[in-house]
Amino acid sequence: MAAVILFACHIISSWINRYFINTPAQHILKQQAEQFYQSEQFEKAYRLFAALDETGYSAAYCLEHQVLCLSHLGHAQLAIRHCRFALRRKAMAKWYLLLIDLYIKQNDWKSAMDAACAGIDTLPATDHELHELFWKRRWLRSQNLADANAAAPVAANTAATLHNLNLLSRNVSSPPDHDILAALPCELVTTIFQHLSLADIALCSAVSRNWHQFIRSTPVLWQHLGVNRHHPRLTAITIGHYLARLQGAPLLSLCIHSDLNGDDLLYLLTRTNCSQLHRLELLGPYYTSARCLTSRLDQIMSMSSSSLRTLKLGSSSFKLNEIFNTLSRHCPQLESLAVHDCFTSLGSTVANSSLHHLDPGATQRLEIFGQFVAQPFIDFVHQFTPLVHLKTLRLTRIHGLTILPLAMILLSTPNLERLKMEASLVNLIPVINILIRACPQLHDLHYQRNHFSSSPVNSDSPHPQPTSTWHAANINVLPQNVPPTTTLNPPPWLPTLPTSRRIRKANAYTNIVCQHWRQLELKETRVLNDDLLHYLLRDSYAKLTSFDVQGHTKLTDQALLRSLPHGPLISLQHCVLAQCIHLTEHGLCAFFAQCPKLKTLDVSGLSGVTNRVLHVLAVHCPNLTDVNLSQCRSISATGLRSFIATLLHSKTAAGMPLYLDKLQLARTDIPMDCIAEIMALTRRDGI
Repeated sequence: MAAVILFACHIISSWINRYFINTPAQHILKQQAEQFYQSEQFEKAYRLFAALDETGYSAAYCLEHQVLCLSHLGHAQLAIRHCRFALRRKAMAKWYLLLIDLYIKQNDWKSAMDAACAGIDTLPATDHELHELFWKRRWLRSQNLADANAAAPVAANTAATLHNLNLLSRNVSSPPDHDILAALPCELVTTIFQHLSLADIALCSAVSRNWHQFIRSTPVLWQHLGVNRHHPRLTAITIGHYLARLQGAPLLSLCIHSDLNGDDLLYLLTRTNCSQLHRLELLGPYYTSARCLTSRLDQIMSMSSSSLRTLKLGSSSFKLNEIFNTLSRHCPQLESLAVHDCFTSLGSTVANSSLHHLDPGATQRLEIFGQFVAQPFIDFVHQFTPLVHLKTLRLTRIHGLTILPLAMILLSTPNLERLKMEASLVNLIPVINILIRACPQLHDLHYQRNHFSSSPVNSDSPHPQPTSTWHAANINVLPQNVPPTTTLNPPPWLPTLPTSRRIRKANAYTNIVCQHWRQLELKETRVLNDDLLHYLLRDSYAKLTSFDVQGHTKLTDQALLRSLPHGPLISLQHCVLAQCIHLTEHGLCAFFAQCPKLKTLDVSGLSGVTNRVLHVLAVHCPNLTDVNLSQCRSISATGLRSFIATLLHSKTAAGMPLYLDKLQLARTDIPMDCIAEIMALTRRDGI
């Protein structure tokens, strides 16, 4: 009982602190926001009032001042949305009064009158501002009457003027007497409806019988079906009714992101004309029969063999290699493939053990940088039809994925340009070894290691058979502490080989990376070090636009300094160095001085981020709009103020807008008054 009482007291005290007691941070934000408002700096005032609202301060106070600031800035539509949001939370007379004033400023007298009448009909008689709503309504009626009396003598001058006014009032002011379907051409109405979502079309079909009949009997409106969220009343049977309205016309795209019955859905697709289907997304449905799933998916792929361009599948009932086997037989024109949350299975065509017999010991050998699969394995893969048009591949949470199945998949996509692997069970080094030879045109790589898997993967088969003299523990990629301008020596195992073979190995090793990366995101791989990163980027520094190496504790300043001899990184716009704890002030300053177009930067958790680093960023990176300095405890309020002032000066000199989209300072030692000054310069809602 005592514990219950203590818990209740804690809840009550926290509730009182949230809604009745102003914290020092809220007091500072409120004070500076009011100062900006009184000095007519409405943009800064709006940003601070929005930030104050997020701290739990009085929502009514913050929203009211946000609406006033938006009204002064001329953003009437955004202010109206704020008022309507406030009315949905709690109907009050002051929100109706603000809404009426906004409509009057836009000369929308009808909407103003509607708002006044709605407020009078909705609000209780105890509202102390209700009498002002009655006064507003009387004033609006008098204004309408005065406008009508002023227009009467003008309209009486000539019959033509009267006729024009009648036409105007009939066509614009009052609702039309005829249906819009009869007023507009059928092609125009169809084009308008084609831009609506499935939910909006369903709502439009309930407007009238004419609309319902038109929508139901127009097959072109049902050629693109999309369900992006779960709806309890939406079932596969409902989708079947929608597909029946095609009346034999071909289905062009189907995107289902809801947990429907996948067995019924695939059965319906087999009965639908999919000859021109170019996009299929099934990321939510669940399945109960794996045998029917494979046969029905094969049938659908065969029907859409020449038209399918984008395919997204997500379910544990799918098997990754069976998907590739089906696509290689039926969909050679496929350009984009995404597979989520499925298992790896080589199906009935290829046995899992046969891959290991083709290349014994490949699992251990590929853990060394520069190695590749054996020629018998490559010859075996070439027996299947490659997906030569596939440009984008995304593999997310593929359960049981190992090195050889991944090699088989990547060797089947020689023209791949973008690869994204999330929660991968395969280590980074085997992935790089396969990509640099199997996919020479790859320029975007997003790799994230599965946190619950061991690193590295040592074995796929029950009886690994190493074929060389190196030991499995020697997987540390490349030699350490090599100067930036020094050519790396061949791997240590080369001297043990014959002379001719050593030369071939050395040449293959030194020319191993030929990709020109544009986006390289390698998150928390646990094996990435300075040498491997330099080998990946040595030909790509000038073309790199996105660079993300979050969470790599083995990276040092050498990883950044090796980019200097290659010239500035003139294309880099997005950079993430978060949690790379061995980066220091020297390396960061030298690197950021070479990034003139940097827009987004994340250096959270780096003790090497100091006031000097901020000054270099402000001087050399005027395009910065999004900066994450969370947990950077080496910066001070003085340095942060200097950073903001210098950055704004650089933006002014470059002719850029004087604002930031986001600046994160969580868990820093910056005082609240400094944070408030920065919040006033951080854009919110486009303001």
